[in-house]
Amino acid sequence: MDDSENVSYIIIHDLTPDAKILYLSPSLTDVLGYDPADTMGTSSFDWIHPDEVEAARQLHYETIRDDKAAAVAYLRVKNQEDRWVGVVIQRSVVHNALIGSLSFAKPGAKAMHTAATAQEVAFLNPAAYQTQLEFRKWNDSQSKASIVVPRDMSVPFEDLFNNIPTPSERTGLILNRFSRRCPIMYCTNDCIFDPVKLRGRSLYDFVHPEDESNVRQCIDVSKGWAVSDSGHPSDGGFVFGSFRACLAGRDSTEG
Repeated sequence: MDDSENVSYIIIHDLTPDAKILYLSPSLTDVLGYDPADTMGTSSFDWIHPDEVEAARQLHYETIRDDKAAAVAYLRVKNQEDRWVGVVIQRSVVHNALIGSLSFAKPGAKAMHTAATAQEVAFLNPAAYQTQLEFRKWNDSQSKASIVVPRDMSVPFEDLFNNIPTPSERTGLILNRFSRRCPIMYCTNDCIFDPVKLRGRSLYDFVHPEDESNVRQCIDVSKGWAVSDSGHPSDGGFVFGSFRACLAGRDSTEG
């Protein structure tokens, strides 16, 4: 896959100092060339450029400490060919895990769209910041991307995690966006749903029928954002909404 295509993959890792990988979508092979099966249980920091590891570790800690959602960061990671490539990651804390996506960093309308709808945008090194557009959020002329500065090393990194507050009760669902019914591929926890009941079923089976049209509209909008100029799957912006959940599940094909 050429770097010009902004294909993305989903990554989920735990809230420990090592950021152990719990799940990777198959599209990892298209982005970095690795087999997802070979990366399970390894640390996310193993792929990050040495000059940016400390900033990445700090960002990991702050994301968990502040219970962040819809946050974006730019950094460099190593692909299977031992080349360092610039990527953009989108991440949210979902109670017991950190869920996000990774795709090639590429200036343009998609990058501006993602930044405009994100809660924050950060760069892990000044050089990358200088080569990117000066991102601003919609309707906020004062909001700019920030540069992450490595933390004070006086406190061991592992010790910072001893006093992290309990994150909000959230559940992350990985959906197959290539299907109209959006079958659920992965559920991060049982805070809201029973993961066993969800596996392989349509998201809409767990949406109140009166809210289904609104949820479909939100997902259709996000799918539209997540298509590159050449028509390939890509990373897109964030869509925010709410709906009433049908915890027991239903047959959404009826009606």
